[in-house]
Amino acid sequence: MLNPRGGPYRDIVRAAEKCTAGIIHPGTPFNPNEPGLDKLIQRAQKYQ
Repeated sequence: MLNPRGGPYRDIVRAAEKCTAGIIHPGTPFNPNEPGLDKLIQRAQKYQ
């Protein structure tokens, strides 16, 4: 089943880190209560 929200933010950040083409931009987290969000947002900054 397709998740229209893209899944957990941690998975989107991981995908951006692994994308060799650099076309995945994590954006902002959908769930503000996701564990470890502060660190994930810092990791995602360079892909915005």
